[in-house]
Amino acid sequence: PKSGVPLAIVDEHWSYAIRSAAAATIACKWLASRKPKILGLVGVGTMGSNALRCLSTMYKFEEIRCTSGRPETRHAFAKNWSRELGIPVLAKDCIEEVVRGADIAVGGTTSGEIVTREPWLKPGCTFISLARRELDPAGWAKMDKVVIDSWEFNMLQREFRRMVDSGLFSRGQLYGEIHELVSGMKGGRETDQERILIHTTGLVSQDVALAHFLYRRAAAEGVGLRLPSANDGSN
Repeated sequence: PKSGVPLAIVDEHWSYAIRSAAAATIACKWLASRKPKILGLVGVGTMGSNALRCLSTMYKFEEIRCTSGRPETRHAFAKNWSRELGIPVLAKDCIEEVVRGADIAVGGTTSGEIVTREPWLKPGCTFISLARRELDPAGWAKMDKVVIDSWEFNMLQREFRRMVDSGLFSRGQLYGEIHELVSGMKGGRETDQERILIHTTGLVSQDVALAHFLYRRAAAEGVGLRLPSANDGSN
């Protein structure tokens, strides 16, 4: 049998960041309220910025709130995106101010600590957790629906497995995985009052698929640096 050969070398720094946000926000097509007006961003780094880029193509927000570890960072983020989007982007001093009243809230920090508390989420809110413990594990079972990217892969993550092993959440309480929504195997939001959690850690298969897409697009457009073929005998 033939062995595999490399097709391309793709720098995933940019693609990984886009994929991470897009893989979670795509689920909002089925799970977010029909016309979300307020977006809250907990963390304004790479994940928060790309979540905003994705969500602003899907919805017309009237207000965006943000917070981060450093005041100068969040104020600069708010100023830049207010100008870019033409709507108010408000820097807040604490997470609760960002999350309370938001129709969609995104947790995209690098913290290993609990960040957002479940009581802060209003009826109808969709909370997107992009890593670690963005939402208090004690609050997961109190959400109306919980959707993740992969149960098996998440069980390899220390914080997630600890939550399951401690009895705070179980597979029986899981509504479904994102691919089940996309394929139509599961329905989405059922009422305007449901509070829904979308949690992703990201899948390597998505990185491979996106890298292959970029490779095919580059080849079709004749861009990129061509390397000697692995089969042509070149050293």
